[in-house]
Amino acid sequence: MNKKLPSHITGSLHLVNLRREEEEVIYLINSRVTYIGYSSRKKIGQDDLDFQLYDNENLHSVQMEGSLLMNMEFPYNDIICNKEINMWKMICAQIYFRILHNIIPNETYTKTTFPKIINIKRTTGKIQRARIKEKSGFRISKSSLEDDSDKIPKLYVRVEYNDSDVNLENYFIQKEYFKDIPIELVCELNPNIKEFDITFSLPNFLCHKSDDFKYNVIKYYHDLHNEWCETVLYPLIKYIKKKYDINIKINTNII
Repeated sequence: MNKKLPSHITGSLHLVNLRREEEEVIYLINSRVTYIGYSSRKKIGQDDLDFQLYDNENLHSVQMEGSLLMNMEFPYNDIICNKEINMWKMICAQIYFRILHNIIPNETYTKTTFPKIINIKRTTGKIQRARIKEKSGFRISKSSLEDDSDKIPKLYVRVEYNDSDVNLENYFIQKEYFKDIPIELVCELNPNIKEFDITFSLPNFLCHKSDDFKYNVIKYYHDLHNEWCETVLYPLIKYIKKKYDINIKINTNII
């Protein structure tokens, strides 16, 4: 089976002992997520996660969290699903989208306590305040951490701003510019930032022990998330702590 896994995650061990129907659902979810951003085409009345037709009143459009970090906008960044039957698959899709693109959104299923307003340096050299772009978050530039300064992955945060730094607290007032700032520049201009949290909300596979199908599929995405944390996120956090003395705490919320 083509597992549609990102290059920085193997995931092969997590497919051991899965039944064919479970592998097929995982393949469908991963394939659909990988396709996001390439087309807005959808079939009226069809659920994107099982290809079944339902009454429109039961279908729900869900935009992928962190898709704005990938410069994807509606209708290129959403999945249609039956909110009564397949919302659990949607949450799995959100996990996979985050892992696939090496992003840490700040929305519903992933949240951060990073300050909303920080100092940035403009290309002119001017220092001014900017705000973290709404429905944005962090992006990791590379997938592996090597002990070479040119190969260390960078953590970027997306900010937005105008030529003046007024009305930053009011997100109803749109800003003209945005850009991704590497964490080293954030540290340089914001020495007060010493700690923040990242909280991942993951579906509870243990509550589905009587349903092997849901249990095994959801557990697959739990395991994939844990592998991503071990191979990508935790080494980067360790490096940031050592290099910039910023403590990033990781929390997991089971929903």
